[in-house]
Amino acid sequence: MRVLIVDDDILCAEITASIVLHCGYEATINDNGAAALRTIQSNPSGFGLVIMDLLLGDGNGLAVAKQIREVSSKVGFLFVTGYDLNEHQDMKKEIEKIGKALQKPVHRDVLKAEIDNVAKAA
Repeated sequence: MRVLIVDDDILCAEITASIVLHCGYEATINDNGAAALRTIQSNPSGFGLVIMDLLLGDGNGLAVAKQIREVSSKVGFLFVTGYDLNEHQDMKKEIEKIGKALQKPVHRDVLKAEIDNVAKAA
């Protein structure tokens, strides 16, 4: 499975990519939502999972995910965020329509388990 990692914090993206690679999957990093959308548009069935920060330098990760979903209806989503989603119930409900949210910092074992869950469901 190929995993697209979208995070404007390149260090976070690289750490996530190392976990993805350790799990035995391929990783591609984009540092903004526009690049992520172009990546998916160029190969709509090429990725099984997108791991995306909710707050990107060029916009809202949830909005980008909705655009990606229009191009690739089967891709899974894991959102990583520093937001306390218990305080943002509307956002939490929107995320749950598309994928799953993980609270930063995400422990590598938790991330690995979630990646494996998406791979098994594919």
